[in-house]
Amino acid sequence: MSLQYLQKEYAEKIQLIYIDPPYNTGFKQDQEGFFYNDKRTEKHHKYKHSSWINFMYHRLFLAKKLMSTDAFIFISIDENELAQLKLLCDEIFSEENFVHYLIWKKRSTGGQVKDGSIISQTEFILIYAKNKKVARLNKIHNPNSGNLKWRDFRKSGGQWQQRYRPKQHFPFYYNEETDELSLKKSKAFPIEIIPQNAQGEKGFWENGYETTTKRLKNGELKASKNIKTNQYKILQLEQANELQNAGNFIDIPSVNGSLEIKQFDLEFNNVKPVALIKYILALAAKDNSIVLDFFAGSGSTGQAVMEWNQDNNFTQSSILCTNNEYNLCTEVTYPRLKRVLNGYTNKQQKKYIGLQQNLTYLKVS
Repeated sequence: MSLQYLQKEYAEKIQLIYIDPPYNTGFKQDQEGFFYNDKRTEKHHKYKHSSWINFMYHRLFLAKKLMSTDAFIFISIDENELAQLKLLCDEIFSEENFVHYLIWKKRSTGGQVKDGSIISQTEFILIYAKNKKVARLNKIHNPNSGNLKWRDFRKSGGQWQQRYRPKQHFPFYYNEETDELSLKKSKAFPIEIIPQNAQGEKGFWENGYETTTKRLKNGELKASKNIKTNQYKILQLEQANELQNAGNFIDIPSVNGSLEIKQFDLEFNNVKPVALIKYILALAAKDNSIVLDFFAGSGSTGQAVMEWNQDNNFTQSSILCTNNEYNLCTEVTYPRLKRVLNGYTNKQQKKYIGLQQNLTYLKVS
């Protein structure tokens, strides 16, 4: 119902969707979160997967209509329906718009064993673009930003052999006593250093002669000797960039999510950590993005967006939808977001400082 209602105002306006749908793992009495009758999916049921696929299909179909041309959708799932979800999303969003998947390590080797002696430590997050040709993920903050390090100046990996860049194969000349380098041959620099690997196969430097000359003058290049092999190589000084490409492996303990909601004196099982949602925001959200979560659960997405705005001076907005099964919205989601906005001191006198942003609550019937 909520996705149909949103079509009126938000068709092709949502820049990012994150959802954490039911995983089709079996019905539990008084389960929390968006209700889905997993009784239909018991192992003996011949329609175990198709019932869940039908449940998801209509929601994802409507969600696609809400997405802007450059939008992304991130979908959490575990191994039970990973394969089926991938095929379903290939059908709805097109296989060509599959971007990648994240592997979320949510626990260590402790915990319950599901099958044999293998403990389930991870979940997956599938990423699709509305149109991969125009949608662009962001680079993320590099924790080593500004750090300096020396690394090999010889090109390595891929097509590193001399024949691919012959003009970037030239010698350095080195004076070991004065520890000085030159690109000009003379008696004062008797040691020649060329780009080659340990087996003597010739390669090339990462820069051409002109750039190398400038870098040498700026003190960004130096010689290094391997004591065991007596071989020389050239090292380059490199400063870590402020941004870097994101990895698809995320190590954030799931217990963090439980601790975060308990901070507001609320109870809910399987809470997604705010840091996990922030990782997704860093990857795919822009300054003024509209973020949609139509399996809202405890409200982690809403808290993440508000904190992200506060930390980065952004103006993102979020839309959270829930059917209020087991009074989830009225007793967990909404109270949590109100306490995030207004500030809250819990029973242990731990204080959360309010973010002073806006919250609107609507009922759709």
